[in-house]
Amino acid sequence: MASAYRDAASPLGALVRVHKGRSDGCFAVVAGSLLVLACVTLGAVSFLTGSWLQGALSVVLAVAGVWYGRRWLAGLGPDLIEVHEEGLLQRQRGKSVEMRFEDVASIRSVRVKGRYGARAERHEIHAADGRCITFSLMHDLALDLLADIEAQVVPRLQKQALRAFDAGEIVRFGTVALSEHGVHLPARVLPWSELREVTVEKGSIGFVGEARRRLGGVAARDVSNVTIFLMMAELAIEQEQAGQQDGVEGEP
Repeated sequence: MASAYRDAASPLGALVRVHKGRSDGCFAVVAGSLLVLACVTLGAVSFLTGSWLQGALSVVLAVAGVWYGRRWLAGLGPDLIEVHEEGLLQRQRGKSVEMRFEDVASIRSVRVKGRYGARAERHEIHAADGRCITFSLMHDLALDLLADIEAQVVPRLQKQALRAFDAGEIVRFGTVALSEHGVHLPARVLPWSELREVTVEKGSIGFVGEARRRLGGVAARDVSNVTIFLMMAELAIEQEQAGQQDGVEGEP
């Protein structure tokens, strides 16, 4: 299927890979098939037992179900994410979103409850102007897709964040932020001098102080560019501890 897309010129450059989604359509096909099968079975039993009216009604319902199901699935359209040399193109429900890698401002991963009760991880790629591309594990090779995006985007965003931090600015990562003063949580600031470690466990990011005392935490889903956030927080803690150690060794 990917070869069919390579023929079309794109401002995003050559097509590298196509990731197909299998979310709503798969469940709808299974549910619709079972419903039609039940109607047909009920109709056959009704005809055999002499209930002609009930049998005819069951057949009509089965035919109507097939007709409506075909129209509904046709309305879904393809659910595809094209990876090009210079960006992404998502085609979903008859709409498309185009985003160059250089326009990506943040990457966020959240765990959501799906339509059928199952919990799944959803990845959101946001541009500064509000455009958003989303995908989940229901897309082919979703983890490879996420890795490809991060390889293109994270180095640039990391340089920007480090440059802003060194300039004394507050660098925001969703609901939290980092600055030379410490980790900015929604309700307080944790000074670097009090922090010893940042942990990630069961979807939560924790901030640990002396004697393994937990000083605070935040849900990982509320942190954008979490890879960069963790790297910068750990680097700042290491530098703070090294500075404290140098101060102790320099005392008379």
